[in-house]
Amino acid sequence: MSNSPRRCQQWTKSSATFTERAAVAVALLCASSVLASCADVLIVETTPTPTPDPSLSLPPIGYNHRYGSSPLAAKDGLAMERQLFSQQIYWEVAIRTDPVKAGYINVGDPALEKAARHAVTSITLVVATELRAVIEGMLAFRTHADQQAYCVALLDHLRKVGYDALTSAQLLMFFTESDLHAKMTWSAPAGYTFVVNDSDLAGTALSPGPAQTPLALPLPPSP
Repeated sequence: MSNSPRRCQQWTKSSATFTERAAVAVALLCASSVLASCADVLIVETTPTPTPDPSLSLPPIGYNHRYGSSPLAAKDGLAMERQLFSQQIYWEVAIRTDPVKAGYINVGDPALEKAARHAVTSITLVVATELRAVIEGMLAFRTHADQQAYCVALLDHLRKVGYDALTSAQLLMFFTESDLHAKMTWSAPAGYTFVVNDSDLAGTALSPGPAQTPLALPLPPSP
């Protein structure tokens, strides 16, 4: 048995679960029936049970499919997650880009990275959290229009990284392991659609109080 404190054990278990789920989400999105896969996600009716705030540590740097569907997508997913963590906003991040092959480059070459991001025409961003503070901070956006604006800011963060030629995009937001809280889609001709699946957890222990502060918008990408 490990001698680590219990809270560290809980974070390790939580991280492994989220790593597996995020990897599965990206793997599903790599399949041909992307929308069908998303439609099969189970929406729980019961209140999610968040974990307490953990002792945080970042995963090792490298090409890890938990963060993205290609070496470049993985680099950008990890960088976005780290930047959000720097704001104490603990979303776990995974990115899928299309065409996937555009991201198979020599990561670290600025010219190749710029061209590869510009070659991407579609992107899916998966963000997930188990932490009460993040769930309540998201729900503190009292209207769906405000929640959508936050999700747009997350996608715009990736546009600022260099994904500037998109024709379609999708964001999936998970609370805990099973609750697909919201799904946002965008296309150049149709604009944005935003759907909340869990009634904002109204009437549950995670419904934020009137003094709850909404999440801060993501900072601009680091140079």
